[in-house]
Amino acid sequence: MFTSDSQSTRPGSVGQKTRQENRVQELISSLGREDVTDSLVELGILAVAPLVQALKHEKDGLIKFNAALALSKIGSPAMDPLLESIDYDDADVRLEAVWALGEIGDERAVEPLVEALRDEDWYVRKQAATSLCNLKKQESVALLVSALSDEDWYVRKQAARILGTIGDARAAKPLARTLRDEDPVVQQEAAAALGRIGDPGAVSDAILASLKHEDPFVRNEAVATLQERGEEAVPPLIHALIHRRDENVKREAADALVIVGSPAVDALCHVLTIDKKKIHEIARQIAAWTLGTIGDDRAVEPLGKALANDTSPGVRHEAARALARVDGERAVELLVEATKDRDEDVRKEAKRALKILRARDTDQGLYIT
Repeated sequence: MFTSDSQSTRPGSVGQKTRQENRVQELISSLGREDVTDSLVELGILAVAPLVQALKHEKDGLIKFNAALALSKIGSPAMDPLLESIDYDDADVRLEAVWALGEIGDERAVEPLVEALRDEDWYVRKQAATSLCNLKKQESVALLVSALSDEDWYVRKQAARILGTIGDARAAKPLARTLRDEDPVVQQEAAAALGRIGDPGAVSDAILASLKHEDPFVRNEAVATLQERGEEAVPPLIHALIHRRDENVKREAADALVIVGSPAVDALCHVLTIDKKKIHEIARQIAAWTLGTIGDDRAVEPLGKALANDTSPGVRHEAARALARVDGERAVELLVEATKDRDEDVRKEAKRALKILRARDTDQGLYIT
């Protein structure tokens, strides 16, 4: 009776293995001409070493790619040679290996991929970041947090981006510290990551810190970003306007929303007219000021609603001032009604706003009766 060891050396099994090995070589020789990756995958571990040899030594980029593709599909049995390939002297080999490791998704790849963020080849670094994003392994959080302190700005930037993609709340505090990074690009990536994690407070801090930065270049970049992609900044800035206790922070958020301009109008109108129990009157008052400063016509009716119905005289007063800056016939109608307000200061502000509108229209050749 044969033992399991003796069975493996039977002529039949040796012959079958030989046939399989020959089949592997036949398929390897077709890598650049035909799609034979699935056939190689079926052969499993027998195909790993020849595929790694093709990956390392074939010059044809398509062969390298197909070899990496087959290895990624074979999965765990290909991990060790792929991990070794990350240190190979050919950047193309490192690139394909980093890609394949990301496709396999084994947590053993996390540390080598974080290390590959420092690769001398830009394409390898970029692919390492993409592979880490694809992995989304929580095991990588600690390593990526450490990478936020790397001496290379690119590594810090990519670490912040990947942490945002993973979305683990444990990264929030380290990313918040990265908002003070010396590189403005890293700061912006950290702010975006915090936004994806769901920490609007940290994002608003990043925006406001950039607008007050001692470096004029950073300030100008922050303003340009708000002007070009302000929609992304509206939610965290509105969050700061509503929820921050410090009135100075609320007003700084309002100044940033003025820079954003038109994309912020709908959210500000919502702040102004939402249930008064949910929004503190200071936030509503600042929202009215911000809408008046932006000067968008869409704010006329919400400002009129606040002027007529808000329980706070301060909010009604600010709404009257804002309507003078928004302008238009409807603004005049609303202000005329406000001259009958129960609060004397609001009545005076409504009359002052009407005078401003009359003077402006007189200068333009019109006159409001």
